[in-house]
Amino acid sequence: FAPLQICGVPGDRSCAESPCGGALCRDSTGTRHCGGAGCSGALPVSARALSSARNASQQLEVALGQLSAVAQKMQEVQDLARGARSRAEEALGRSQAARSRTEKATAQLRDFIRRIKAFLAGRAGTGWAQGMVRGAVPALSPPRSNVPTEEGADPGSIELVARHVLNISLPSSPGRIQELLQEIQESIGQLDGVDAVLNSTAQGLAAAKELLAQGQNARERAEGVRDELAGTQRVLQMAQAQVTVAGSALQSAKDTIRAAESSAKEAERKLQALEGKESRLQRRLRELAQRVAALQERGQGARRLAQEAKEGAQRATAASGTLSQVSPSPAPGGFGCGTLSLTVPPCWQDLERMTQRYVLLKGRVSGLAGVSGGALQRVTQLTAEARDLLDKANSSKKKLEELEQHFGANEQAMTAKATQLQALERQVSGLLQEIQERANAYATC
Repeated sequence: FAPLQICGVPGDRSCAESPCGGALCRDSTGTRHCGGAGCSGALPVSARALSSARNASQQLEVALGQLSAVAQKMQEVQDLARGARSRAEEALGRSQAARSRTEKATAQLRDFIRRIKAFLAGRAGTGWAQGMVRGAVPALSPPRSNVPTEEGADPGSIELVARHVLNISLPSSPGRIQELLQEIQESIGQLDGVDAVLNSTAQGLAAAKELLAQGQNARERAEGVRDELAGTQRVLQMAQAQVTVAGSALQSAKDTIRAAESSAKEAERKLQALEGKESRLQRRLRELAQRVAALQERGQGARRLAQEAKEGAQRATAASGTLSQVSPSPAPGGFGCGTLSLTVPPCWQDLERMTQRYVLLKGRVSGLAGVSGGALQRVTQLTAEARDLLDKANSSKKKLEELEQHFGANEQAMTAKATQLQALERQVSGLLQEIQERANAYATC
């Protein structure tokens, strides 16, 4: 189910027969093969969506570049319009300054003419005329004159005033004044056009700014989509990496299971061999136990015989000591044992027979003791070998228990990996659905 959702093909086909590849498939160059043309898995669909988003992002970047160029040109036009307006305002300021100077000069000239009229009418004296000739500002009230005339002024003062009037020059010639007036009119006419240009430029600049803001918003949305696609690609790469890790884990788990199975078979074979050895050892131990029991019985019989022989020897020794104290008086019967010959068997023959039997029994007891000591040593050695085999069997059993625990841990890890893969499948499905929704939304915009 996971290869079908990720690569777009079921996972029951081999890599050579699958046109969309798979999680562990590679092409002839060694590159991982998952997806392709006509594949409906999450990875190929997200790759196509990412390519479309990149194309849309490039187109938006081109449009933003064009809008930036238009905005830059509009800014240049606005700067030119502002420069023209500032130059027009500067020319207007100069014209207004020239006009104010002209008006001031005209007022001064009128005042001067008025004063000349007053002077010629006789209301000013020579001192006022000389002051005016020297360039001093004449007072409004006429100065005192010591030499008034009936005609209004003396000839010397008139001559000084006449020379001063002849030497007066206007600040500008009439032609220059006319040129200044023409420039002022042209500047004023240009100001109207500049206002229109500035208004149209402002409108165009506002439209350009609005387009630029729209382009920036579109760029931000595209960058957001790019970030989301990049996040989706990272998630898909992580999912692909986790699929690879899961495949490696599955492969390693399979290898571990095979190794564990071989180890279990080897352990089972060893256990069977140990069971055979144990059964043979138990049979030998039973045989040895029987032989030991027989030897113990024979040893007890030998000890009993030896004890009886010893007691007989002691009795014979005691009887010989008693006989040695009686004087010899051979009887007609030929026993030759004193007065006790009628009731006791021949003592010397009996004693010799008892002594031989005692020696024989003592040798047999010594041989049985040696045989029983060797048997006990062999039994001890066999018991030690049996204990060693039992320890080996316990260790093999412990290894089998550890292998069972390892198998359980691997099974839990595989279950956890399967859960993670299911979660990744759900996440990739959600991302695929979100990408399709966004693609539909962008297609309908």
